[in-house]
Amino acid sequence: VSDGDHPYMDKWWVPGLNIGYEHTFINQFADFVEGYGSRKKRPLRPDFRDALETQYICDAVLRSGKSGRWTKVPAIKTPAGGVAAKKAPAKKAPAKKARKKK
Repeated sequence: VSDGDHPYMDKWWVPGLNIGYEHTFINQFADFVEGYGSRKKRPLRPDFRDALETQYICDAVLRSGKSGRWTKVPAIKTPAGGVAAKKAPAKKAPAKKARKKK
């Protein structure tokens, strides 16, 4: 990779000099740190949900190959039963009991 239009090239040296395999780890770490500090809803991606979605697609491809027909990819189900993950309501801390004076 030595072109100036590469998405990370502006972080490295001048175009024409290669960035190699080892540099991809630095790019990955920079993305992780940037995402970790982000206030976005799902800043760290790919995550387990993305991997599960990919697995559903791979399974559908295998089923389709065996049957010779188009196969639907199922939606990701969550323990709550919805398609998208929902935030559980915050639990209130139990009220502290007043101590009896001796």
